[in-house]
Amino acid sequence: MATATGSHRVASVVALFAALAVLTAPAFALDPGRSLTQYMHDVWKWSPALGAPFGTITALGQTPEGYLLIGTDSDGLLRFDGVRFVRDAEFDRLRRLNGYRLEALASDAAGTLWAATPMGVARLSHGTWTTTLLPPGPVGLALDVDGDLLVAARQGGLIRSRGGASETLTREDSTSVAAGAGREVWVGVGSPPHGLLRIRGREITRLGKKDGLAGDQVLALDFGPSANLWVATRGGINRVHDGRIAQTITRRDGLPSDDTTAVLEDREGSVWVGTGADGIARLRDGRIESFGKAQGFPGGAVTAFYEDREGSLWFATSDTLSRLRAGPILPYGEAEGLGLDRATSIVEGRDGSVWVWSDGGGLSQIKNGRVTRVFTTRDGLATNFGGSLFESRDGAIWVGNDRGLSRFKDGRATAYQGGRLGGTYFPMITEDAEGMITWVFGMGLVRFRDGKVAPYPLKAGSTTEEMPMPFMARWTRDGTLWL
Repeated sequence: MATATGSHRVASVVALFAALAVLTAPAFALDPGRSLTQYMHDVWKWSPALGAPFGTITALGQTPEGYLLIGTDSDGLLRFDGVRFVRDAEFDRLRRLNGYRLEALASDAAGTLWAATPMGVARLSHGTWTTTLLPPGPVGLALDVDGDLLVAARQGGLIRSRGGASETLTREDSTSVAAGAGREVWVGVGSPPHGLLRIRGREITRLGKKDGLAGDQVLALDFGPSANLWVATRGGINRVHDGRIAQTITRRDGLPSDDTTAVLEDREGSVWVGTGADGIARLRDGRIESFGKAQGFPGGAVTAFYEDREGSLWFATSDTLSRLRAGPILPYGEAEGLGLDRATSIVEGRDGSVWVWSDGGGLSQIKNGRVTRVFTTRDGLATNFGGSLFESRDGAIWVGNDRGLSRFKDGRATAYQGGRLGGTYFPMITEDAEGMITWVFGMGLVRFRDGKVAPYPLKAGSTTEEMPMPFMARWTRDGTLWL
């Protein structure tokens, strides 16, 4: 059994977490409004002692019961329930005849499963695997709009299987296949002149570098909900629409690498790109966001993507299996725009904003789920280090630190640092009907008014000078101040 070794943060940092109201709601697709570092990231690393596969993952799929299917290049087919990797015993029987390598997986709406093996295509029906097609070297599978199975084979070209009969659509060396809604089929060609074939009925056209293809060697194809064909090549990725290359995206546009090895468009319309050594990237609304080693990518070449029924994204590398999922906790840190990961104080404003003081990173404002601005000494704060936070009745945000008090209102900061306000630390801030209250070394509880402090008025003979430093202050309904 393999265990998760990663999470959404890889550095030992203190991050800010906001609980969401999705604790009891199922997750359907990855919320595209989250940054990649706000997803939960689970990683399973191969280890023979833990029962994980020995070979590189070549394909991912899912059984009707919800188990993840894992095809490998040397260890056959495994089922994974999120905890344990278990061999498919029936496929083990088949692979002794057809070899250990599994190249591709495909399934239809009825739950029928196909697997491409070195000696042909195997079909799982009623719990039994049988070999149904025998083209040499099948490496890609897809289902067209009519439910016909398309098989891309290195030596056998592209074959369509329909009702037990097969038809060869092209005899060119085929490495990948995708079927669109308009009864068109696209094929990656594995031998010179390489490129991409479009098959519509009896008409075959080729797209190559002269037509705008990012690279002649096509490694992966995917049709998504947008009706665009996405093409991964050694020179970047392409978006193909209406039979023409509509867009080329490379490292110059923000991809982590031009060497793209896998591509998938999820049900929300986000496009996921895997690379040979530089992690994955998400394309959404013209923006490219990368997920590399700094964000927790385990390393290696991305060999497969899969979006499961719950909307989680699975991706595989040479020796790991990873899952990105929308967890019940939404983290905010530097990756999301926070001043620093070390969040020390939080307060909610009357307008729904959340104000966060990060030690050394200043004051950050989170509104509508995004960090909208970070305020520092450049904006008038006394220091970027601190401290306590408090919102007064007039909507001002007060910050206490070892350089004085700062009042933030309407986008402007005012620092109070003179006299007893300098060289002390303000561990708590509150207010009563008369104004602001804080705590100063050597004075205890004080009233702050007009930039000056004075001892807080108590009953005769009472003093707070010797009391320990308070770090929180709360008023109760009966008018008592608790420190």
